[in-house]
Amino acid sequence: MEPHFNNLLFEALPIGLAICDMEGKLTYVNPAFAEILGYSVPETLELSYWEITPIEFEQQEQEQLNSLKKIGRYGPYEKEYIHKDGQRIPVRLSGVLINDDNQELIWSSVEDISEQVLSQEALRFSEANLAEAQKVAGLGSWTLNIFSGEAYWSDQRYRIFGYEPGEVEPTINNFKKSLHPDDRYRVISELMDAFKTQKIFNTECQIVQPGGGERTIHIVGKTVQGDDQKGSYMSGTVMDITERKIVENELIRAKEEAETANQTKSKFLANMSHELRTPLNAIIGFSDTMKAQIFGHLNDKYLEYAEDINSSGQHLLQLVNDILDLEKLENERTKLRIEEVSPKKILVEIIPYINELMKERHIKFVDLCDGHENVAVMVDKIKFKQVLLNIFTNAIKYNIEDGKIFLGCEGVDMGITRITIEDTGIGIHKDSQAQVFEAFNRLGFDDAVVKGTGIGLTISKHLVELMGGRIGFESTKGKGSKFWVEFPCATVKEL
Repeated sequence: MEPHFNNLLFEALPIGLAICDMEGKLTYVNPAFAEILGYSVPETLELSYWEITPIEFEQQEQEQLNSLKKIGRYGPYEKEYIHKDGQRIPVRLSGVLINDDNQELIWSSVEDISEQVLSQEALRFSEANLAEAQKVAGLGSWTLNIFSGEAYWSDQRYRIFGYEPGEVEPTINNFKKSLHPDDRYRVISELMDAFKTQKIFNTECQIVQPGGGERTIHIVGKTVQGDDQKGSYMSGTVMDITERKIVENELIRAKEEAETANQTKSKFLANMSHELRTPLNAIIGFSDTMKAQIFGHLNDKYLEYAEDINSSGQHLLQLVNDILDLEKLENERTKLRIEEVSPKKILVEIIPYINELMKERHIKFVDLCDGHENVAVMVDKIKFKQVLLNIFTNAIKYNIEDGKIFLGCEGVDMGITRITIEDTGIGIHKDSQAQVFEAFNRLGFDDAVVKGTGIGLTISKHLVELMGGRIGFESTKGKGSKFWVEFPCATVKEL
């Protein structure tokens, strides 16, 4: 009964079992062993142990056989078998020497470890990929047990600190030695505090590499709880941020220099305003007096001179005022008073300013805003008026003789009103449209042809966006331009 029971047990075991003589002739195998090789049990018994063992394992096999003869057992060890289809099958073996009817036999247990080997290869591949990714990204990883002092440093962590992988022991003392003396106490204190409080360890500091070079690093760590406090450890990453800090410092220095230059510019503009406005107002005043012939009659030639002096003075004064307005906007010193404003009423106020200009060029004004008298937008009244006046003035200056200007008003979105000013003028070439709002860029127009400073639209864009609105345009060369501004609507008033 017992031998029969044992046979049933051996046949059912999932681990391969085999018996062979000292020459390698197989005398017994169970189905699990035959399955590892891809043969049936009868086919397997026709094979020699050496027929299923690759020749490169011959020396290893001899060593195991010597162990068997010396101490009566061998293994466990790993090797490969040759499968029926020619593939190599990784296996783990162990065995003992038995005696059956005065014949020495080798009893072996065999385990197919193919899945384990594949897992190990996948792990090695993953670790290699991780190491390469860390090298490319300049990111190292580390772990540290505060109590035991045991630590792990990735290859890239070694490189960041100036060492070859494995060159020194990964200990907290070696970490301390690498820290710059100015940062050492602070960093270790932060590390210990983070470990005690379970907070994230996150700091930047200087390190000194073995060759004396200094680098700036960003180090982050998180405490991982163990079964007890002594089993807890901190795990994290470290990155060399030296180049980034250099760029940051350069940007800070450039910003400081720009702010200093801006303050100098503001001071200069303020002084220039005072120095220029006083004589300009005098020039304009005297030329007005000459034009009015208050102190006596002037011939046509001198009247023409007076007109030119007055016109040039007004132009220069406008340029000074525009530059000062732009400077205030750039330095965010423009104050706003947002309120409900009726675009229609503002346009009524603007018309007298532009009527004379339109008459000089025989330009017809077409109001398409009928029915929008009750619309109100949320803007600063004075700034809104300045924006519309700038756009209207451009629509006149860059129009053609006997041209037209169309004023439109429409709702474009929920709670948004769009006001359009369209001209039939020379238009803007598509290659120049990206520069329309650039300060002092007149898109190639000579001041002798079209008077202007080149910053009216720049100021308008600043003001519109400062008031929470949007500005844009459409233009076709030779056909004209349509500029628009959009602002949030106030509550619509009943007629």
